[in-house]
Amino acid sequence: MTILSRSRRREHSNEHGSRLASSEFPRRLWAGLTLLAGDSPDEFRDRSGDRIRNRLLVQTNIRHDMIGRGNAARAVRPISDLKMKTIVINNQKGGVGKTTLAVHLAWFMAEADRRVLVIDVDAQSNASDTLRHYAGSTLAADLFKPGMRVVPREDEGLTLAPADSSLTDLDRSNAAAITALQENLAIASDQFDACVIDTPPSLGLRSVSCLVAASHVLAPIYLEDYSIKGVKGLMQTVIGVQRRYGRQDTKFLGLLPSNFNTKSPRQRTHLEQLLREAGKYVFPGQIVARDGYAEAVAERLPVWKLKRRSAQEAGREIREVLAKIVAQMDEPAHGA
Repeated sequence: MTILSRSRRREHSNEHGSRLASSEFPRRLWAGLTLLAGDSPDEFRDRSGDRIRNRLLVQTNIRHDMIGRGNAARAVRPISDLKMKTIVINNQKGGVGKTTLAVHLAWFMAEADRRVLVIDVDAQSNASDTLRHYAGSTLAADLFKPGMRVVPREDEGLTLAPADSSLTDLDRSNAAAITALQENLAIASDQFDACVIDTPPSLGLRSVSCLVAASHVLAPIYLEDYSIKGVKGLMQTVIGVQRRYGRQDTKFLGLLPSNFNTKSPRQRTHLEQLLREAGKYVFPGQIVARDGYAEAVAERLPVWKLKRRSAQEAGREIREVLAKIVAQMDEPAHGA
């Protein structure tokens, strides 16, 4: 797998910002990362909180009763107390490889004898179709209701809470769904070692609920200009959720370059600029574009189980990335 050197990554500065001004790709990313890095943290966090409040469209009385930081902290066990690690694969842009990453991460951990729960919160149901062999009796939408339990499948260590069309109704629900998901995952923590959540390419109550419940967040990105536009909003959302819901122990693993075309000079330049100017926010690896992934999803198998040479190469590459993800998930939680 092609991994560019990170030895020249440096902290951002005004000089770097000036150099980036000549390119539309990093300029849009830079706007978000500069704020995230703390040039004006109070202003950024305030906007982050406003972003969450405005998109949830929660009535004032419900907001004060249900979203208060103290209420959430009292009702739900801290992340550091849970045995199960919950990773949310999130980006508000589509076509960045969220589902491919989510299902392969689930397969990878299940092969390592971990009990894995996969929750497909995207109404497009792509992860549900790929993993339908592992479907359990609990729908993803049910987990946003109080008192729901997931019964683990006894075979192969992987259980899917599949998507269905009712998921779209959740974005018109109220903030009680946020607490319900947290509580249900806290209960599931005694039955599973890890939970992988595939989210929709939009910011709504579903995505916010998942971010609130997450112990880890990973954002695959496509190294093209139009896919970078949502990075600022994504970072605002993650920071806003951490602040508003008291989830400072959630760990943002970083931006993961996905569908990376190593033969594209443009994408290589974008990756070099991203690593040079914002390396601290970039996950240490890339998922290279390979034909094997489409075949793997169609066959409902991990890419490393396909026999074609290109698929085997893709399998070696993605397993390296997945091993790094799992290693970071296994690190002690903040404050633990």
